[in-house]
Amino acid sequence: MSDKLIKYEVGTSVTVDHMRELVKILEEKLKQQQTFGIIIIRNGDHQKNPEATKWFNGWLKKNKPLLKQYCVGVAMATNSDRLLKLYKPLAGMIISKMFGCSGERFTNESDAITWMLGKMRNR
Repeated sequence: MSDKLIKYEVGTSVTVDHMRELVKILEEKLKQQQTFGIIIIRNGDHQKNPEATKWFNGWLKKNKPLLKQYCVGVAMATNSDRLLKLYKPLAGMIISKMFGCSGERFTNESDAITWMLGKMRNR
């Protein structure tokens, strides 16, 4: 991926350690004070981990102003029919509220990358 794109893949279970790994990557990008995009690949249905979610949401809330300034968008790709049916209609709004930048959910990685590259060209 380009140095302006973060690609992060997660499986069916997300732990606090997964979230810390993603945050470490995000913090490095934020320190560079340059625009970037995030592509998150979710493989399969995930099981909720309240501890990981709470920790990550706390970090997002604290860092939303910086994300709003430097993140051009978040593209989430998943092959989970359940997740797509559940979140697709509201994905953009949910992602925007969480990250402070535009977002969308896709059924495959290539569509997510295409969307993200378009966002980056327009910024």
